[in-house]
Amino acid sequence: RRSISSLLPLHVPFWGMGDDGGKAWADKIKMERRMWNEQQVRLCMAAINFFHRHIRTDPEVKRRMQDNRMFQLFTELQYHDKPDLPSVYVEHTSNTTPEHVSKFILTVLRQGLFDLAAFLISVIYLSRFKQSSCITLHSLTWRSLFLTSLLIGDKMWEDQPVRNSSLAKLFPVLTCAELNRLEIWFLLEVKFNVLV
Repeated sequence: RRSISSLLPLHVPFWGMGDDGGKAWADKIKMERRMWNEQQVRLCMAAINFFHRHIRTDPEVKRRMQDNRMFQLFTELQYHDKPDLPSVYVEHTSNTTPEHVSKFILTVLRQGLFDLAAFLISVIYLSRFKQSSCITLHSLTWRSLFLTSLLIGDKMWEDQPVRNSSLAKLFPVLTCAELNRLEIWFLLEVKFNVLV
C-alpha cells in the first residue's frame, strides 16, 4: 500500500479558493508529489470539499435532528467521556473551518495509510447513508461519520484493510467497541449496499 503522506501535503485547499480556482495548489501538489496525476488531485480535493460543503453548524439542524436515531448515535459529544482523551479532540469538535476539515481528513488518510480510492468510496457510502437516514452532516457528527464510512470503504477496497482497533487509536474519541457499533449501524442503515 502506498502512504498518502507520500502523495499529498498536509493541507489541500478547496476549489474556488484563490483567484485561480485552486489551479496553483493543484500545480504545487503535482510538482511536490509526482505520484498523482491531475485527475487524482482534483478527485481528492473534490471529496474533501464535499465534506466541508455539507457540514452544517446551525442550531436549527441540531434541533431538527434531535429525534433522528442515526444523528444521536453519531453525535461525537457522547464519546468525550474518556478520562485520558486529549483535550484537542474536545476543543476542535465544532471546528468546521476549511483548514481543519482538510487537515483532519488528510491526517487520517496519511496516518492510516488509506488509499485515495477508499476515500472516494467512503464519500459514496456517506451519500447513501445521508439519503437513507435523512441525516444532515453536522459539526457534531461529521468526524465519526467520515471515519465510519472510510473504514467500510477501506474494507471493501483493500485486501488487507485497516483494523478497527488501529483506527480507534488514530482517533481516540471512539473506542474499538464504539467504532464497531457505529460500523454495524451504518451498514444496517444503507442495507449493506456497499457495491460501487
